[in-house]
Amino acid sequence: MGRPISIFSGYSQKENRVTNYCLLVLKMLYEENPKYLGEVLTGLVGEDISSHLGVTFRQQERLQSGIPDGIIVQRSVRVHIETKNWDWFYDSQLENHLTDLAKE
Repeated sequence: MGRPISIFSGYSQKENRVTNYCLLVLKMLYEENPKYLGEVLTGLVGEDISSHLGVTFRQQERLQSGIPDGIIVQRSVRVHIETKNWDWFYDSQLENHLTDLAKE
């Protein structure tokens, strides 16, 4: 299981702190009104999912092929987040995330 999302993240790496705080904002939107998060996710995925929300938020959860920085998941929707604070990344890291997504 990943680490809890908190205003006091305890992460030393900048990209993990950025992910934590972005997930915290999304979680707060959801807790205020699931419709708010639904509107954000609808904008991200391009289809209306606002009426199907019942999500959980996780971060730094080890999966079979990798560790995404954050995950927003429910039965019909799964969003993996990989945060980078620069314009360089490993292709293999993204391929591992895609492998894990394909297995869901």
